[in-house]
Amino acid sequence: MDIGPNKKGKKLKFITDEDKKTRKKRIIAGSFIVFIVMLATTSVLYFLKAYDYDLSKVIEKETDKGSKTQETTSPVKMKGCANFLFAGSSTKKDELFFVSLVKIDLDKMQASVCCLPINAVVSVNGSSATLEGNFKSGGAKQLSEAVCKYANTSVDRYVVVGEKNFKTIIRYLGNYTLTLDEKISYNSGEFSINFMKGKQTLTGDKLMHYIRYQEKVGYNYLNAQAKIICDMIDQMLVEKNVDKGEDLFNSLINLVDSNISIMDYTKNHAYIEGYVESEKRQASIPADVSTFEKEK
Repeated sequence: MDIGPNKKGKKLKFITDEDKKTRKKRIIAGSFIVFIVMLATTSVLYFLKAYDYDLSKVIEKETDKGSKTQETTSPVKMKGCANFLFAGSSTKKDELFFVSLVKIDLDKMQASVCCLPINAVVSVNGSSATLEGNFKSGGAKQLSEAVCKYANTSVDRYVVVGEKNFKTIIRYLGNYTLTLDEKISYNSGEFSINFMKGKQTLTGDKLMHYIRYQEKVGYNYLNAQAKIICDMIDQMLVEKNVDKGEDLFNSLINLVDSNISIMDYTKNHAYIEGYVESEKRQASIPADVSTFEKEK
């Protein structure tokens, strides 16, 4: 058993395995909100729903020397970390465009993002296939299993969004702001993009093209993709989206393949607000796959 924090005036409290499981649920609930952002963003706002956390646990009743009982909301305490899978595919789900892992560290108040090669070969259920092949044969769930094996990690929640719905999601969350040092003009016949130099706003379809473009021309394209997703989290996981979070969830959850529940959003809203509004929140950062490996 672990020993909990020694708060002033109280004895040390021993934490049971059951307590640790409960804490993990809270961690993931708080974490989630990132991922929706990714939806990368949408991911995050809504991963929180997947866990059954009762906000009454952060409501304390205090009695003022015989006076009437008063309900006050305690500060939300978020600790630990959780991993989420966020991926983008073609509308027909016959091609993967990117696969990313997002770690939400609630101690550091920071998201770390690692993108994975879609042609990486992994054996799932006795059959070897690329990450893309696993997605084609078994959908988002099998892709999640393959990513866990490839990265030697665990995935708490996953979200996979098709190209057409990605455009809708970004429109709801707010378009992506991009600043380029030079103009981009690329045409390979079946794929082309044209972006001007300087600051510009990208709609969902252009953003998906920009993510895909990194693989086609960049030597270190996985890191470049991770940086874009980091920017998505930081740009879209903001207070205005949290304020309309319930409406966003109802509008967007059916546009993605995910194992997120629709039942618990209101119970976890305090965690969403706590992450977004925290003064300790740091900018999201690209990370190596080793960041996500299970502890030995």
